[in-house]
Amino acid sequence: TNEKLFFGSGTKLSVLGM
Repeated sequence: TNEKLFFGSGTKLSVLGM
């Protein structure tokens, strides 16, 4: 149900990973 929160977290992690 928290797809937006999960997606947002994934995006931040991706940016940090890069």
